[in-house]
Amino acid sequence: MCPPWFCPQKDGSTSSICLHHAKIEFLGRFDIHWFMASMATGATGIFSYLIGRHLQFIFLDYLAVEFILLAFFIFILCFVFFLLRLLFFY
Repeated sequence: MCPPWFCPQKDGSTSSICLHHAKIEFLGRFDIHWFMASMATGATGIFSYLIGRHLQFIFLDYLAVEFILLAFFIFILCFVFFLLRLLFFY
């Protein structure tokens, strides 16, 4: 529990976690889910590329590139939001 002068409750109550740290906890879970989504999308792209090379489907190669680019952009967004969370909530 935070000291009242550091992180007071809006309604004046005392709880086990303050509103400030509840926001941090929520954003922390949000960031980790997006990082996991980025990794899963990248893995889908890699497997799509490998299957496309093995079966010699050119469409799967292009699809793999799209998945990998999407994973990269999700990762960049996660990194930016992680830095914003560090900047504004700590």
